[in-house]
Amino acid sequence: MPIDNNTVERDMRQVAVGRKNYLFVGSEDAGAWCATMYALIESARLTNIDVRAYLARAVAGLHAGENPQSLTPKALRKQLPKAKAA
Repeated sequence: MPIDNNTVERDMRQVAVGRKNYLFVGSEDAGAWCATMYALIESARLTNIDVRAYLARAVAGLHAGENPQSLTPKALRKQLPKAKAA
């Protein structure tokens, strides 16, 4: 077991900074939109797929009328490129 939790704290920092930035997004609809985008982007990162490629594919699929359940990061992970190492 690691003696510290720096990795967890570093990952949670993004959430805390985002929460502060989204405090005054303009309206409840904008807040819901931001939360949805945040969830999609983090899900793509956790699935280890390229976030930009995922968002481009998901938006194109939504405009084409595809089932939204088939456009989740988990459903598209075999079709999209893996995320580049930081």
